Amino acid sequence: MADQRAPAGVGEIKPVTPPEGLSQFLARILDQLSLSSWLPAALVASVGAVILELRSQTEIDVAQAVMDLTAKPLGVLVVAVFAVLALTMLLQAFELTAIRLLEGYWPPFASAIGLTGLMVRFHLWRQDWLRSRLVTRRIAAFRSAREDMLDIGVDKAVLEFLRVSAAGETFRSRPPADVIAAGEAINWREYSNPALLRSFEAVERALSGYPKRHRTMPTRLGNTLRAVEDEIANQGDGPLRTFVIRNWHLLPLEIRVMHDQYRNRLDLYCTLVFVCGGIAAGGGALLGTVDHGVTAAWVVFSSFALCSLACYRAGITSAGGYTAALQAIDAEVGRINGQTATAT
Repeated sequence: MADQRAPAGVGEIKPVTPPEGLSQFLARILDQLSLSSWLPAALVASVGAVILELRSQTEIDVAQAVMDLTAKPLGVLVVAVFAVLALTMLLQAFELTAIRLLEGYWPPFASAIGLTGLMVRFHLWRQDWLRSRLVTRRIAAFRSAREDMLDIGVDKAVLEFLRVSAAGETFRSRPPADVIAAGEAINWREYSNPALLRSFEAVERALSGYPKRHRTMPTRLGNTLRAVEDEIANQGDGPLRTFVIRNWHLLPLEIRVMHDQYRNRLDLYCTLVFVCGGIAAGGGALLGTVDHGVTAAWVVFSSFALCSLACYRAGITSAGGYTAALQAIDAEVGRINGQTATAT
């Protein structure tokens, strides 16, 4: 029988090597740059160009400044592109630092001047204030429910058990078992005034954003993130900072996507806090050095200072979503560990 093998090289699938060129080189560079750094970088470059143009005018005219910029030769566009790239790389390098600073991990001099201790004491006071408000509003919400529960025939002994439990008081003597069982079977919130109940739940949510008392941080963002750190049950032996990395291969795609989305938002808003603050200070100072720019300096300073505060609030909101992602990861790791333990 004749040899049916094809000649060498015939029918073989050879790997296709992508052509190398400037576009592929730029693509590899851009792939290394975080998306959460592009917007702050573009903001600094564009606003900085407008502010410098305004400063060169004899009279402040924003529309004319923009028109003058668009009338520049193509070389200005090239410089702007490279400025955006440079700023993006610079901001990306300080993303983690920005988050750590906003969490409250400050350098030693902050403790030396008493700033860290002052902010921690403020948040400890706020926790105590929230706890007192929580009790007050819980009692008010329970009182609004008491009348309706009386109307449906709930025993007064059960109502007293519910009242003492809602107020967080100590029982003078242990109630009978049937009273305890009846009280635990009733959800008094179903009979409460909705407005009072929402007010009570708002304080409850604010208090849930704090960690254990001895782990209180000097910032609200730090407390929000540390509160969920205290709840991670499947951390294991490694540090919590690497918890996600160590368990990334175990997670389904939807949890990975959710984690990345909220983490990118957190990175973005924390970076924008410092970017907007820098524009407020730098832009205000540049415009304030010329006689005709004092009003514009105050407008730039106040606008971007407010923007910085808004970004910090947005960062706290994003941290809430990020902590939800961490809780989902913790639950998934716990489920997998449970299945593994059952299988063995």
